[in-house]
Amino acid sequence: MQTSRSAYQGCITYQEFFSAKHGRSRSSRRYKFDQTYDPIVAGTKDGSGNFINDRAIIRAFQANFRPPALQSNPKKTVFVGRLQLTVTEDQIQQLFSKCGTIRHIRLVHNLITGASRGYAFVTFKHSSGVRAAMEMHGTIVDGRSILVELEVGRTLPGWKPRRLGGGFGGRKESGQMRFGGRACPHQAARVTASVGERVRLDSLGRTTHDRPYSAAKRRRRNDRSQSRSQKRSAHSPLQKKHFSSGSVTYHVEDRSPSSGPRNSSSKKK
Repeated sequence: MQTSRSAYQGCITYQEFFSAKHGRSRSSRRYKFDQTYDPIVAGTKDGSGNFINDRAIIRAFQANFRPPALQSNPKKTVFVGRLQLTVTEDQIQQLFSKCGTIRHIRLVHNLITGASRGYAFVTFKHSSGVRAAMEMHGTIVDGRSILVELEVGRTLPGWKPRRLGGGFGGRKESGQMRFGGRACPHQAARVTASVGERVRLDSLGRTTHDRPYSAAKRRRRNDRSQSRSQKRSAHSPLQKKHFSSGSVTYHVEDRSPSSGPRNSSSKKK
């Protein structure tokens, strides 16, 4: 795809991405995660999807993900993340059994080492168990606050897991945060980039927006501020102060406190 190649060359527009993916302008349709998963929207804190935040989003955009063929009901399954690697299925069973009857627990392990990957899926018999399990979000298990969300891998069209550059959540230190989930919800932005704004991907995978006039505006603003300060200083009235000490009278000419340093005093006998 030409747009993807140009992204790796360092410059791409969101409009090119959206047109290539959906065949029309983004303004003609407002995407929500209850309709389809969009890694570009997930990669922006405000949910605008107007710029590419890191290179992993490009990988997610290109990736093809086929949901696993499982017999469990995805609508009655919750995702449990941020587990300590020492947590076992028995501990998960004990924790969530109070929510309702559990059909199945799948603690995901590394295929090579067999070690836990820190997340699991819990399937309940009834939907009421799912609702109760969602209330367990933030529970401390072995010293760590766990994450509980609805399973979306088999229910959300277009879903891309985190290993492919998508997903939800993440840590700020990782540089690949994905917003829209329970751990990192979208937040209203103070300033939103315009659609089609060019975005440069630097060597670290971050973006810098082209703002050709911002530097000039800052210089003009600083010049105006300095000019006003000089005018106030020039037109500030002199304040004469008189005080005596014995037979000596002092006359001190001084400007207002905001106009600058005080002038030296003179003595008159």
